[in-house]
Amino acid sequence: MERNNMLQAAQLINSAKCIIIAAGAGMGIDSGLPDFRGNKGFWRCYPELESEQLSFSDIASGTAFIEHPNKAWQFYGHRYSLYKNTNPHHGFKILLNWISDLNKDYYVYTTNVDGHFQKAGFDADKIMEVHGSINYWQCSLACNDSLLEVDEPHYDFSTLPQCPCCQRYLRPNIKMFNDPYWLSQRTFAQKSGYRRLLMRYQADEIVVIEIGAGQHIPTIRREVEVLGSPVIRINPELGPLPRGYIAIEQGALEALCAIDSALSLPKENKPCLC
Repeated sequence: MERNNMLQAAQLINSAKCIIIAAGAGMGIDSGLPDFRGNKGFWRCYPELESEQLSFSDIASGTAFIEHPNKAWQFYGHRYSLYKNTNPHHGFKILLNWISDLNKDYYVYTTNVDGHFQKAGFDADKIMEVHGSINYWQCSLACNDSLLEVDEPHYDFSTLPQCPCCQRYLRPNIKMFNDPYWLSQRTFAQKSGYRRLLMRYQADEIVVIEIGAGQHIPTIRREVEVLGSPVIRINPELGPLPRGYIAIEQGALEALCAIDSALSLPKENKPCLC
């Protein structure tokens, strides 16, 4: 059955005019990035916050940078450094190979804030970061509309970054819980590009490769379902499957390598270095 699913997935990718890569947190696991699933997973990575009974939603909050900025940057500073100093796994390259070798149009629709699709070589103009990006910072009270692009892998968070306008602390331009301060203009511009691409194709001309999208916050799954296009769901925890989905119950890298083996790609792209 698994082999048949791989072949069906390969056939869909071959025949589609456009690929939508819909990626959740599970896409980064094979790169060594953590996937927070509830407070237990969060506290396993940040036990010092468990001792203070600060949950993920407490720290990943728009008010955290106002009420306890040191603890908020303790969490986000570590995440920033981790994302900057981690390389995207080989599965990103496999997806890029499909796009270039099979001459596909594409867009990335992701809830990940790590910037790894850009880092892997995807066109920044073809990526929608639904929840924003940790690589852009803004004023914690949104005193102005400016976004600061940051690219310093070894940033020293012993001194917290300050807004040049009001001298309050900066924060990542990420949509958080309880967050009236998030500046959404960058993500809104990305959304406009994504919608323009969807208007160029019929639903059956698109194949969606949904990778590592969770059920707890089902942003990706809901978006994918309304598109009405064929869907390849890659996830070790598949959950309920809508009719017609091709299910691959594996992690991102393993599944992408297996589909790649089923595709008739140029010889120089093989073997898959998993």
